Amino acid sequence: MIPAVKNWNRRERSLKDPEKFLLEYFPKKYTITFGAHHYAMMDTLIESAKYGSRQATAAPRGCGKSEVFKGMLVFLAFAMLVRFPLLGAATTKLGRRLYQDFRMKVANNDLLLEDFPEICHPVRELNGAPQGAARQHVNGQLTNIVWKANDYLRFADVPGSKYGGFKLSFFGLDSAFRGFNIDGDRPDFVGIDDPETRESAKSYDQGVDREEIIDQDISGLVSQEETMGIALLTTVQNCYCLSARITDRTIKPDFNGMRFGMIVQWPTNMGLWNDYIAIRHRDQAGGDRFGLSAVKFYLDNRAAMDEGVEMLTDHFVAIRLEDGTELVHSAIQQAFNKIASTSLESYKKEYQNNPTPDEEDKAIKLTAATVANRISGYEQNEIPDVDNVVISMGLDMGDEYGHWAKIAWFGNATGIIIDYGVMGIPTFAAGMEKKARQIAMLKALRAFCPSMME
Repeated sequence: MIPAVKNWNRRERSLKDPEKFLLEYFPKKYTITFGAHHYAMMDTLIESAKYGSRQATAAPRGCGKSEVFKGMLVFLAFAMLVRFPLLGAATTKLGRRLYQDFRMKVANNDLLLEDFPEICHPVRELNGAPQGAARQHVNGQLTNIVWKANDYLRFADVPGSKYGGFKLSFFGLDSAFRGFNIDGDRPDFVGIDDPETRESAKSYDQGVDREEIIDQDISGLVSQEETMGIALLTTVQNCYCLSARITDRTIKPDFNGMRFGMIVQWPTNMGLWNDYIAIRHRDQAGGDRFGLSAVKFYLDNRAAMDEGVEMLTDHFVAIRLEDGTELVHSAIQQAFNKIASTSLESYKKEYQNNPTPDEEDKAIKLTAATVANRISGYEQNEIPDVDNVVISMGLDMGDEYGHWAKIAWFGNATGIIIDYGVMGIPTFAAGMEKKARQIAMLKALRAFCPSMME
């Protein structure tokens, strides 16, 4: 027998308001006040699920983006806004984590069990043994529940319940897929949390591959007549990565890109903050790792230093020493502590979704005309017949191979590339100790360089 709903008022109230749903059923997960970016994520996920629209939202690193995403997936399912969501991430491993989080929330949350017994009770009855699903029944009727750990799940068919037949699975953008379906059913919603790893974001080609997976493989999961919502949450790591393009409305307008930075409006008196950073660095260089003089400088000049500041959220971690000294007094101070510890450019990447455009890899802007303008007019390996030519070679060494270029320099400090290629390291093997790798590289260099000097 399926137990009765314990609190109908709480259930109905929460299903009408995603914020209430998250705070009612997962209070330990959401202990800080939601900010504008959190509400935007909630709204875009719901809009995408309801209307089959595409949404891409970039939020700062460490702002609770993923937790809101994971909680909202449960809301979308329980509010019956989706029937077959597909969860995605940068890798299959990370996609599986999203899937497992959903399973754990449904299986182990006592409040959800009380208010949504038609969903949660059949899961509890499995007692952690998914293989028993095929024999489970209610009033003599099989529930058809599926609760696989690494494949997909299906909510139980329970008399009087509309939740039966709900399905959920996952994928990773590190592997292409086409025509995904379960028993003939195709997804009606795709939610992607962080589509890139740090490594893939550095590669323009990998970004293009992932963009094609979204535009072709994922979008092609449904027919031309059907709609499927795609909601993507991310952080922009550089100017040319997938996240930068997909949240840029001039490049991908259909995704209605939004970017949020922790600092909405920078301080009016940036000179004082530059002084703050300098004092903090001086303190730390002198052995005071907490930068107490910098903290005092901020408190003495707080009104001027806070002038013009607008933060995405006023939340900050109030660090306090054992003697009661408070080290952090505001969100903007916390932000500049991070800037001082790393760099402004790093902060703009991780927390502002606004990396400096000058860092953009110019290789991604190559056109036929650009390439034509780079051609020197000389054949490969042809050395210009001019006075005072100096030949040099540059080598960018990697573990398994190195890229090299041979350059002819003229007296006016200009030069042309006369030859280039890839140098292999034949004796390299995965798992080598550092010293062994270095020996392998040295042997390869000794064998390689003489031929280059001929």
